[in-house]
Amino acid sequence: MNIEAQSENLSDPQQMKRGKAIIDYVSAGLAMATSGLSETVMLPIRRVVEKRLQDAEDAIVADLRAGRVLEDDVIEEERLASFILRVRRAAFEGVGKKKLRLMARIFFNATSREPYSEDALNDFWAITEQLNINDMKVLTLLKKADEAGYFNRSVEEERGERKIDYEVDNGQHFTTARDFYEATGALLRFGLVDAVSGWGSLVYYVTDRCLDYVRHLDFNQLDEA
Repeated sequence: MNIEAQSENLSDPQQMKRGKAIIDYVSAGLAMATSGLSETVMLPIRRVVEKRLQDAEDAIVADLRAGRVLEDDVIEEERLASFILRVRRAAFEGVGKKKLRLMARIFFNATSREPYSEDALNDFWAITEQLNINDMKVLTLLKKADEAGYFNRSVEEERGERKIDYEVDNGQHFTTARDFYEATGALLRFGLVDAVSGWGSLVYYVTDRCLDYVRHLDFNQLDEA
């Protein structure tokens, strides 16, 4: 069965899934056989694909069963189908378990908010798939800073409240300010920070896009799930 056919079978906009049925649906969707590959893909490649999909199912479903989905949660089946197809594609392409968990958490956080925007989700997922370890360290710090009101602080400098200083880390993840700012600067490729020249170096500021993104992220117990 090809991807398009799988999508048709999964998706019915009139259907709603609640509580445990959401988890069962995700598990079944990620476990769907890759029989469509058998005629065109060599057996060793097929085994790699199946292992990646199994790893994705194990990681995401375990996370959901740990309390990410509550019995009263209700999600449209069409949204679930779109999520499953995107995660399957990411797993197929070799996206790691940690980032797959983040993608799932972004989706389930978004479904509890209105308005729901699949375009925004696709944008966030595209970023998440490309994150490296240092990106995630910086984003973890920026999320904590945002939750603490750091980017709403009162300062005289223009845009100063959005300025990213090493004090948000202070040695937690990066041993030097230079390492921290290098990692922060790498987020320019996603449009998550702005940079301006200042006294021979670059000064970084969080963007609205960054704050919107980190508010959808959930790094809690990411390694334990």
